[in-house]
Amino acid sequence: MNQFQIEAKSCILTSRQFLTNVFFYFLVVLYLLGFFHKLYWTCPVWHEAAQLTSGLAILKYGRYDLSPVNPPLTKILAGLPLITLSPTINPKVFDRDSFWRDEFAKSVIFIMDNPKNIRSFFYIARTPLILNIVLLCYCFPKLTSVIYNIKSLLAIPFLFLCLTTPIFSGNAVLLMSDVTTSVFAICSIYYFCNWLKKPGLENALILGLILGLSELCKFTLLIFYPLLFVMWIIYRFARSPNSPLKTCLKQIWQLALVFFTSLLVINMGYVFEGSSKQLREYHFQSTLFSGIHAINKVSRMGSNRFDGSGNTLETVLGYLPIPLPENYIKGIDIQVLDFERGMSSYLRGQWSNHGWWYYYLYALLIKMPLGTIFLFLLAVFCTFFLKGYNVYWYDEMIILLPGIVLLAFVSSQTGFSIHSRYAIPALPFFLVWMSKVGLAFSGIPEFFLQNKQKQMKSKLRCKIGMQIKKVSITKIYPQGYKTVRVLTIVFLVWSVLSSLSVYPHSLSYFNELAVIIPTPKSDTYPQISPIKNPNSLYCWFKTVISAGPRNGPRHLLDSNIDWGQDLFYLELWCKNHPEVNSIKISYCGTYPIELTTIPSKNSPSETPEPGWCAISVNNIYSSDGQYRYFLNYTPVAMAGYSIYIYHLTHSEIVKHEKKTHVDIKP
Repeated sequence: MNQFQIEAKSCILTSRQFLTNVFFYFLVVLYLLGFFHKLYWTCPVWHEAAQLTSGLAILKYGRYDLSPVNPPLTKILAGLPLITLSPTINPKVFDRDSFWRDEFAKSVIFIMDNPKNIRSFFYIARTPLILNIVLLCYCFPKLTSVIYNIKSLLAIPFLFLCLTTPIFSGNAVLLMSDVTTSVFAICSIYYFCNWLKKPGLENALILGLILGLSELCKFTLLIFYPLLFVMWIIYRFARSPNSPLKTCLKQIWQLALVFFTSLLVINMGYVFEGSSKQLREYHFQSTLFSGIHAINKVSRMGSNRFDGSGNTLETVLGYLPIPLPENYIKGIDIQVLDFERGMSSYLRGQWSNHGWWYYYLYALLIKMPLGTIFLFLLAVFCTFFLKGYNVYWYDEMIILLPGIVLLAFVSSQTGFSIHSRYAIPALPFFLVWMSKVGLAFSGIPEFFLQNKQKQMKSKLRCKIGMQIKKVSITKIYPQGYKTVRVLTIVFLVWSVLSSLSVYPHSLSYFNELAVIIPTPKSDTYPQISPIKNPNSLYCWFKTVISAGPRNGPRHLLDSNIDWGQDLFYLELWCKNHPEVNSIKISYCGTYPIELTTIPSKNSPSETPEPGWCAISVNNIYSSDGQYRYFLNYTPVAMAGYSIYIYHLTHSEIVKHEKKTHVDIKP
């Protein structure tokens, strides 16, 4: 190869890299435009007001006890931009009952004290969530490259598959910790992978910092402490079984430094509030930590099985200082208490006072785009039946095991099953693992050919002395790569288009399986009828697109479809329909309707009455059946996919009287 050919090839590679960067940044900008649009129009949902109020209480008054059920990182990020705006915080929000979760009622006080600016407050508070997108765009391709040696151009489609996945993108604009947790979890594993491959003090300190920030997102990630230690043991002895004892001890010391640094970061997040208290000094409310066998027998002041009232081991443990902040420990106790109490849970038309271990698997089955599910099955097929798609098993373990452990952990908590969002932290790991099908485009990774290259170079040394010329080796593509390429493109396009079809109402997304899979009580909980005027092209399109969300309530309710997020769209609809001068609303959310311009003062009657009504889907399918009669009528419009708008006429009510046997009010 002459000098001209070398320069031409270098120019082509530079041009490709430039186009790759342009393509990547174009998609990022496009995504961010949609992100901010969705961020503005999504009404504050359940828990968001409590998160924001708690974050402001931390920043202004140093109070971590308003909502200790979650660590403070997301709350602090939400409150930071609002500090300069001086929102009003009523002292009553701090008069709370520590035995009950009353932060939601207290957050309504905050909303009502800031009626004029509350919507802009939430918009501003949500803007720091852009940090999650930035971090994911940085770590996701790098982790893919480290594990599978897939270049950034091929990692971009899988990154945007993650970003556009409805369950991820729908929660990404909310002041909740689930998406933030998933991003910091994937960042932790990326830096853990860096440390495993290049152990050193610098990488250990960076890992400790990221791990500490992860633990300030959600208590679920406490499982990372034993998990990282176990993965280090497996990786170290699988990759280098004959490692010197000195090397192992050095890495153990560095791993201890990682854990110590992370604990230091956690304590800094709480400004060391009540840190290092002895275990016996706490007042617990859960049966697990109080030692009381029944929740209703736990004193309102709490109890403690480690205060000397338990066995000898528990008494000894009670004298141990806990290197964590006081409200961090209290938050864990409240989380445990919530699952011990249990809550009313809904799955496939059936209500229960407890959850199901398979709830999250079922939720992902019908809420993930079908193209993504097929892409996962394709990755499984390539793993077990085709050659060339697997890297060293201990490398794949680094990304696959955290996802499995996180999903198994949340599935084991069966006190209640309400929110599929609890499974979000596990999703990026499976999506990174699925990117292995990208090897069909890039060929066998370089490290599969290292031994062959060394052999060829050693032969060249013998022939031409110490001058080693560049050896060009033909790429070897995995088995069945042409078919895998086609299927990968089809499934990626299917997934992205399916996700975008419900934009910006991603929170209510259900895939095609929600339409097909029957439920045990389809007669009691049928699908909601399509909107009227089926001859309209728009209505026909809306009917097709809404098939999943309209069938979704047969399978899942609550935050899976209706969390009060579409109230602003109902307000917009009322503005565009001035003929609606009065509408009765049954709204499932915490945002006060009186702070909107919706012309409503009353709730719908328990029996059909002529007039305009707007009903949240959670209330239509509620266990008390108060508004289930709306399933007999056809909505005229939808606000998003969670609020259905009806215009009941006397003739329609009479028509359904014989079927429903209800009394009609004049």
